[in-house]
Amino acid sequence: MIASRAPLILATLLLLGAGALLLILGNSLAILVALMAVLSASFFCKSASSTSAWICSLGAIGIFLAGTPLTGAAPEGILVSAVMALYFVCFVQLLKVAPLHAASPNGPYTLTFYGTLLLAYLLLQNRLFPFPFVVAIFLASVFILLSLALWEMGRRSRLAQAGQLENPSLPDWLSRACVLATLLLATFLLFRLPLPWMANTTLDVAREMNLTANPPSSNKKSGGNKERTDWNSGTDPLDTSKDGSNEDQEEASWGRGKLPQNANLELRDLARLHLEIPDQAQANRVLGTPLYVRAHTLGVYDKDGWARAEHQGGWIFDEDDGAIDGWVTLGQAPPEKVIHQRLYLYNHIKGGALLSLTNTLAFKGPQVFRQSDDFLSIGQGGDVIYDIVSAPILYEDLVQENVLEPGEVPDHFTKKAMGVTFRDIDNLLLGPAQKGNLTLKQKLRYIRQLFEDNYTYSLRIENPDDHDPLANFLFHEKAGYCDFFAQAGAHALRSIGVPSRVAYGYAGGLFDPAQDLYTFRESDAHAWSEMFLKGHGWVIFDLVPAGEGAHRVAEVNQMGQEVGDPIRRFREAEEARKARSAETHRPPPSLATDWEGWIEGLWVVRYLDLLLGITVAGLLVAYGIRRWHLRGTAEREADESTRRLQSEAPGYFRDFCDLFRKLGYQRAPGQTLREYMTHLKESAQIGDEFEHILEYHYTVEYEDGKRSKSRETRFRREIRDFAAGTRQPQTQQI
Repeated sequence: MIASRAPLILATLLLLGAGALLLILGNSLAILVALMAVLSASFFCKSASSTSAWICSLGAIGIFLAGTPLTGAAPEGILVSAVMALYFVCFVQLLKVAPLHAASPNGPYTLTFYGTLLLAYLLLQNRLFPFPFVVAIFLASVFILLSLALWEMGRRSRLAQAGQLENPSLPDWLSRACVLATLLLATFLLFRLPLPWMANTTLDVAREMNLTANPPSSNKKSGGNKERTDWNSGTDPLDTSKDGSNEDQEEASWGRGKLPQNANLELRDLARLHLEIPDQAQANRVLGTPLYVRAHTLGVYDKDGWARAEHQGGWIFDEDDGAIDGWVTLGQAPPEKVIHQRLYLYNHIKGGALLSLTNTLAFKGPQVFRQSDDFLSIGQGGDVIYDIVSAPILYEDLVQENVLEPGEVPDHFTKKAMGVTFRDIDNLLLGPAQKGNLTLKQKLRYIRQLFEDNYTYSLRIENPDDHDPLANFLFHEKAGYCDFFAQAGAHALRSIGVPSRVAYGYAGGLFDPAQDLYTFRESDAHAWSEMFLKGHGWVIFDLVPAGEGAHRVAEVNQMGQEVGDPIRRFREAEEARKARSAETHRPPPSLATDWEGWIEGLWVVRYLDLLLGITVAGLLVAYGIRRWHLRGTAEREADESTRRLQSEAPGYFRDFCDLFRKLGYQRAPGQTLREYMTHLKESAQIGDEFEHILEYHYTVEYEDGKRSKSRETRFRREIRDFAAGTRQPQTQQI
């Protein structure tokens, strides 16, 4: 009985073990949900039915959700809860067919095994659980052994059902060895390549599900770290393309810049990033000047919104500029315009935009990924520190230039939008500039003056007549926040033949002279227009009225606005990241350094992953060919085995007849088992103790019932036990 329940017991142990790991992570809800699901499954799922399917699905979903940050659990537990849900599915599957000989051939044994490998990897990497390494090795070994035992039991049950378990031939042994070698090599390959990547990436994403910034803030009513607006994680605080509510601002994607019909913005003073200029001469040069920290730009106008240019993703490496100096070169500028910055980003999402002063020239690191235009990213998340070099240019810096000319850029930066609103921009707003023989400097001055004299800055947009948002801003309400000015300015620039785009980021900020540190808060979020001029590149052309976010110099931190030491958090995060990296890349132990170098230089080691992949593929092909050649063989052998068994008298039948022959009651030729037992009853030799054998015999022999080796073995044992208690034989011929 215990042996027949072994798979169910193993699945239960795996389920409880995963629950214990979640308890160690401080999550009791998942194990409570799992216990309730197990009790429900035990009550409802004793046979295959629609109820069991519902219990299985709902229980697995409940277990998984209970271990995710959606219920307040630790983000790192998401993988454990996923594997725990898989164990529950296996538990229900086994509960419906608990005896080993009847185990389901479609049970999730293999998935359970590979789910266990995820837990083992996390334990061995010491990524989640505060165990000593020896304990982690022991626990990982226990999980793997339990799951392997469950997988082996499932395999044996499937082979037993296929009639391939007893008396295997040499080709059968070779086929099984091929499958085992494939499994082992695939497991090793899984540990080397996709499994660590899958586990680490999932953990990184899970941690970002609890994105909270808890930096110092000068606003005591900001709500601490419960509210966020992330420029660098795909959320645009100024994009209210739905209805202008704060909730929709949180969800809006910065991939498109679409103006809302109406809005009522409320920006908080929650700190989002810090900027430091290590070079004192450069710091003195920018002190007292407006700073624009750019997050991303939108350069394509399509239908009713702005979008980023077509994806141009690709890695840029340190050595691409011909010199390995620790810096990725992206551009050049005169030394007097260069500003070296060190930025501290709160809760940066892996792959999110790297913020910096405009016109990025270099990034300190081995590589950086350019997604499109000036959208740069790195494969690092959390509280990050990085050094970057820029050469920002404002339109105000060029007013003394004698001649300004548009530069050459891709066509999507100059393509004008079509529609009534944009014709009115050409004819009504820019008519004087279009008709007169004005230089580009004069046209730009005209646009700047036009916006300063006729439009006001407002975080509240009424739009009572439900006009097109841009038309309402330009020709009706004539009030809006920075995104309205930025998008209208970009359209105006294209109308006079100047390449343009819309930029998003931060402006102004708060300067702490004691730490030489700029802090940019959510309330410093800003949008502006940029134009591309010959010999200068992208130039900031901000049309928001001065003092309302545009041309605003950083506010100097006054007494009473103590921000403490905000950099300490980043230093600690950087030290922890370096410690994890050193632990991950720690060289394996070896007997001798010379042997290490020799082994690392082997051709086999350099191409180990490729060789493993080819070997696994080859073994799978060999197994497939073997199965193709043997198609139909198993069925034929099973039919022959059945005919052979049917042609011979079953063992219990022979034992029964031999027993009573020795007692003097020999079975007559041609006499059926029922007739034989009837005569034995009339002779008071037996009662009803063998009725179940008689029922089984007629079911198998005459009703095409399936033979059961275990039941027949039990019958023979019962017959022997009966013989041990009978009287001495009395010879009699029936």
